[in-house]
Amino acid sequence: MKISNIVYEEKLVNHTKLDYINYINEPIKYSELNTSLVTLFVGWRFMKKCNPDSNILQDADILEKRIIKNRLYWEFDFTEKKSDHVKGVETFVNLAPEYYFLNKYKYINIDPIFHKIKNVGDLKNVIPNKLNQMYVYKNEMLYVLNDNEIYGINLNMFEYMKIDTEETREYLSNITNNVTYLDVEGEKYKELYKKFPNFKYLKRFMVTML
Repeated sequence: MKISNIVYEEKLVNHTKLDYINYINEPIKYSELNTSLVTLFVGWRFMKKCNPDSNILQDADILEKRIIKNRLYWEFDFTEKKSDHVKGVETFVNLAPEYYFLNKYKYINIDPIFHKIKNVGDLKNVIPNKLNQMYVYKNEMLYVLNDNEIYGINLNMFEYMKIDTEETREYLSNITNNVTYLDVEGEKYKELYKKFPNFKYLKRFMVTML
């Protein structure tokens, strides 16, 4: 699973390559990449050389190093500015999961008060009647995926509001087409946390990764 591109010419200093990033060590136009993935060009001169006839640089924010918001960024290579290079590549890598998943999926928190849910019958009016996948974290949080929408249910909140959580889980499991992941001890979460330790929204997007 690849979630971002890093295009570079000079060596990436103090950086350990990660398996979820496409590394392209050659000149290539942005339009020839998979532009659905957020991309970092390393080297301002290198980026301009790769995209000489492109109009993408017209709206570039040089100070923020942003060319297309949540899509395309640049950073100095090591010969241009050493401190910015190391910190900038690291920052991009840490933010890559956020760029990818927040662009691709919409998250909807099912609040029983806001959505006026008193029982599972009320939940049926809020949740689609067919779901792709379901992930349950430690019987505390439940996440269901419907195409590009993720619905989050705080099972502790449901229990506090006296909404039957077992009936809720059973109903959602019955309308889930594919797989239901029960992460009773949180082991699946721990496994992916090692891969994405800086991704603060990891739990809600687990349902798309498993």
